[in-house]
Formats: sequence, structure tokens, C-alpha cells
Amino acid sequence: MYVFQEANNCDEDIQGLRENQGELSSMLEQRQINVQQLQGSSDTLDSDIDRLIEQKQKVRNMRKIYWAKIEGEKWGGKGSLSTS
Repeated sequence: MYVFQEANNCDEDIQGLRENQGELSSMLEQRQINVQQLQGSSDTLDSDIDRLIEQKQKVRNMRKIYWAKIEGEKWGGKGSLSTS
């Protein structure tokens, strides 16, 4: 009788472990999906950052050109700001 009880207890333990494994598998699958979604968001943000850095550099270059033109006009170059 003792052996049957122990076997029954083992079967219950095995069943409990299988249920835990199923729950853990589901949790893992959901977390993998979350990671994939976050990776996609991260890739999009990286792309946005690169695009914004490019735009910022273009604006800086345009500003330099503009100020160089203003300075040139200010110091006697062509334009309405000439002091001559």
C-alpha cells in the first residue's frame, strides 16, 4: 500500500510540474513577443535619431552659411548691410 501511495504522490508531483512547465512556457512566449516588439520600437527610434541628427547638421550648416553671408555683407560685401 505504501508503494502505491508513493507512486500516486509522484504522479501528482509530475502533473504539477507539467502544469508549471506549461505556465512557464506561456510566460516565456509572451515575454519573447514583448522583446520583439521592444526591439522593433528600438529600431524605429534609432532610425528617428539618425534622421534628426542629419537634420540638425543640415540646419547648423545652413546657419553657418547664413551668418557667413551676413558677416560678409556687414564688412563691405554685397548687400544691404554694407557700411560703405
